[in-house]
Amino acid sequence: MTVKGMAYTLYNGRATWDKAGKVSSGSGTVNYLTGLGIDERFSRSDSTGTQSYLTDALGSTLALADSAGTLQTQYSYDPFGNTVVTGTASTNPYQYTGRENDGNGLYYYRARYYSPQWQRFVSSDPIGLRGGINTYSYVGGNPISRIDPLGLDWLFFNGNYLIWVNNQGQFVAYYPATSGPFGNGSLPNGNYVGTNLRARTNSAMSCGGNGFSLDVDPLSPNGRDLLRIHPDGNGPGTEGCIGVACAYSDPLYEALNNYFNGNSSIPIWVSVGMRPQ
Repeated sequence: MTVKGMAYTLYNGRATWDKAGKVSSGSGTVNYLTGLGIDERFSRSDSTGTQSYLTDALGSTLALADSAGTLQTQYSYDPFGNTVVTGTASTNPYQYTGRENDGNGLYYYRARYYSPQWQRFVSSDPIGLRGGINTYSYVGGNPISRIDPLGLDWLFFNGNYLIWVNNQGQFVAYYPATSGPFGNGSLPNGNYVGTNLRARTNSAMSCGGNGFSLDVDPLSPNGRDLLRIHPDGNGPGTEGCIGVACAYSDPLYEALNNYFNGNSSIPIWVSVGMRPQ
């Protein structure tokens, strides 16, 4: 939308467009073709035509290619995201790790702004020292292999453990866990955002029937919009559930409950068979 010549972007908590995939600015409307992952974009279309995104493993935009495959605009970065743009001028804001370059030396990471020049966030972690002793750190000083799309802590599930990673990229807790030993199989690999933490009680669960759930975005391939985390032993397991070892279920819920006292969402990375670097 445009107000007095200024461009505004509509947010729904993780996306940067409305349901039609459009962003309107002072230079016109841009349509984006997006994927299921956080900050995953395939193409952008405006009055000049359609361009495709070429990205690296971190999601950083390396180039925009036109319909003939010619690279029109190219981007290069140092490890912490200082950006150099060459080629045809573009209004594309999505650059380092797929986040928005505000054009003033800062990138917008939803919960906080990040400065490539300072190599840190410009504001403190919303949960204070619970996120680590350095509340301004970006990915624990390892931008080569880590990203932080929300500027917050995150959960990583590899099929054997649900791992809590703080905003400095440090593994702060391991919870033995499995997913879908029966039924529809494991939770599909991908990037999710969890919101609306709430307790769930079900007599079919082991460990006294204690469990909890998070709303997830995007939906799983079968349309499920919940990530249910329950004590291991519940059956049959279904796509979208993670079973945590009984002794760890209550501590995990307590940690998440404390986290959500200062945050509205937590990123969740599911990559069964892998370990974050």
